[in-house]
Amino acid sequence: MRTSKRYEFETYLGWIMLFGIGLIISFATWLIAPSSKTYCIYFQLIDATGVKKGTAVKYRGTPVGEVVAVKDMVAKAKMYVKLPKSCFVEANQTGLLNETVIDISPLVISPQLLAPKLEDEQLEEDSILTAYKGVHYDDLVRATTRVAQRLDDPKLFEQASELMCSLTNLSDEMLALIRIWKHIFMNGKNHFN
Repeated sequence: MRTSKRYEFETYLGWIMLFGIGLIISFATWLIAPSSKTYCIYFQLIDATGVKKGTAVKYRGTPVGEVVAVKDMVAKAKMYVKLPKSCFVEANQTGLLNETVIDISPLVISPQLLAPKLEDEQLEEDSILTAYKGVHYDDLVRATTRVAQRLDDPKLFEQASELMCSLTNLSDEMLALIRIWKHIFMNGKNHFN
C-alpha cells in the first residue's frame, strides 16, 4: 500500500514539475518574442555619406535599431525599426571619428504618442520615408575650405591694405579738424569775455 501511495505522489510531483517547467518556458517565450519583432522601413537619403550596414538608428537619442542594408549607397538605406508616423528623420555625423547616425525625432509630442495604444499611428512594414541630411563633417570641411580660399585671395589683402591707408588718412584729417574746432572754440570763448 505504501509503495502505491508513494508512486502516486511521485507521479503527481513529476507532472507538476513538468507543468511548471513548461509554464516557465512558455512565459519566457512570451516575453522574448515581441521584442524580436521588427519592421522593415526604407529611408531615402539625398546623400548617404557614411551610412553603411550596422549604422546606428536612434529615436530621440535612444538606440532602436541599425541599418541592415544600403542600396546603391546613394538614395536608400534599409533598417528595421517601429516608428510613429509623425517623425523627422535625418542622417548626422557625430564625434571625432565622424560616426554616422540616423536620428529620428517626433515632430509633435502629444499624449497620443505616449499612450500604450499606438497601433493606428505606427508605420506599416516596407514604408518609404524621406530622410534629410543633418550635420556632416564633410560640409564643415567644405565650408572651411571656401573660407580659407577667400582669405587666401591676394585681392583681399590689397583691399585690406587700401582700407588701412584710407582709415589712417581719415584719422589724420579728423585730428586736424578737431584741432581747428578747438582753436575756434578757444578763440571764440576769449572773444566773448
